[in-house]
Amino acid sequence: MDGFPQWVRGTAARQAHVGLPPGTVEEEHGRDGFYGPASHLYRTHAPTDWLAVEGPAAHRAYDLSGLTETGRWATPVLGNDDVAIGWLHLVAAPAELLRDAGQRYTAGRRRLVEALGSVDRPVTIAELLHREDDLAQSSAYRNLGVLEAAEVVHRVVSDDEFARYELAEDLTGHHHHHLICTTCGAVEDFTVPPDLEADLAAVSDRVAHETGFVARRHRLDLVGSCGTCR
Repeated sequence: MDGFPQWVRGTAARQAHVGLPPGTVEEEHGRDGFYGPASHLYRTHAPTDWLAVEGPAAHRAYDLSGLTETGRWATPVLGNDDVAIGWLHLVAAPAELLRDAGQRYTAGRRRLVEALGSVDRPVTIAELLHREDDLAQSSAYRNLGVLEAAEVVHRVVSDDEFARYELAEDLTGHHHHHLICTTCGAVEDFTVPPDLEADLAAVSDRVAHETGFVARRHRLDLVGSCGTCR
């Protein structure tokens, strides 16, 4: 790799993952995948020294190609009381949107995107920090600002003092609207039937045409009292 010192001892591949010496196992140490410096070790056995694993700890591969989407939120795959693994389909790549904005898809920003993809409504920063309790509040605020500017995240303003955040529709491909409670500030998502959605789009287009406004999208916010507060 140009610009970085290289040390080679014994028989080693000149390119990662390619031409591994026979009978070796590759172990990669790097940062940000292909975008940062990396080193590769070649062992004659797996690092654990285990030649086979049987029972509950055995490795398993799951084919997720047959999964269907269940909406804008992650589709559960595996889980127990302590951890949950889900599959989230994004129609746009956060890394590309951030790169277009001159920013990087750092680990902290990735965790925020994953956390927002695992909840079923817009959430406050406090709720995000409760879910990701090792995130620093200052970095969460800063990263959410970057993600919002890059249009990865959308900020929903309610009548209380706390803004709520959700993944942007351009990212998820899931068009929806909001119920906003003016008493407690709660925000919930809702969708409307396709025929009504078409009517809303037609009205939006007509208003934009009559006023000379260039509309990128439309959103319907119903403002009032939620079932708990009314």
